[in-house]
Amino acid sequence: MDLTKRPVHWEQSPEQWLRTANVYMPPIVTAGLVLAIACQLSTLTWALLATFAPSVPTFVARADPPTRQRPVSTSFATLEKSRLFGEVSEEPAPIRETVVEAPNTTLSLSLMGIVARDGDPNGQAIISGARGQEDIHVGQAIEDASGATLHSVYADRVLLDHGGRLETL
Repeated sequence: MDLTKRPVHWEQSPEQWLRTANVYMPPIVTAGLVLAIACQLSTLTWALLATFAPSVPTFVARADPPTRQRPVSTSFATLEKSRLFGEVSEEPAPIRETVVEAPNTTLSLSLMGIVARDGDPNGQAIISGARGQEDIHVGQAIEDASGATLHSVYADRVLLDHGGRLETL
């Protein structure tokens, strides 16, 4: 086989390429479209057959013998007595007293940020200590603070419970 003559075959003019494409492309495109239509028709056929096919009954085995059901009462008295949303306690929830003035803390901590509203019981504070920053929730102990916990969060400060004494940070 002479390899020098083979590349000449690939060097055709654009008109020759178009004639070759017009010969081979229509049957290939037609075959692809026929396959796509056949696939869609089969999907449609199975969908239609599924709607007309009789449903197969399912049986559930019971471990215990069937018992007689109680008649449904039409009275709403049992519903009223059930306390669906809990009961209201007569004693009010304890109110945390707001400490306005507390001495500044002697701990080597810095307040980096606050994530809460004034007096929010679920407040958070970002406090920086010797080991870096940490995100502290109310009631959580602070590392590097010798057992101090975050007592409450305010817009401009936080209160720490340090050995039973409140301090401002």
